[in-house]
Amino acid sequence: IDAASISFSDDGTVVVTQDNGTSETGTYTIDEETNMITFAGITPNITIASWVSATTTADNQWKIVKVERDVLTDAVEGIWFGKRDPVKAEYMVFHFVLR
Repeated sequence: IDAASISFSDDGTVVVTQDNGTSETGTYTIDEETNMITFAGITPNITIASWVSATTTADNQWKIVKVERDVLTDAVEGIWFGKRDPVKAEYMVFHFVLR
């Protein structure tokens, strides 16, 4: 999945690009108190393997679980997004590395 990506812009636009190069555009908002991202006009769904995809909750949301920063520059290097399983008491977490 080297070519898959998700790009968030300051203006609230999000672009999801699949490994095959196709892309979709939508919008997002972040609730800073809960670290929840809510998507509109798009439902991110990136296939990782035949049995798992990085997709959102039924409410079209991801939680920002962790932000990785460079210790010297404080620049963001990676983000962990997650979603709670609606049935089991567990999270599915996806790690995206900035390039």
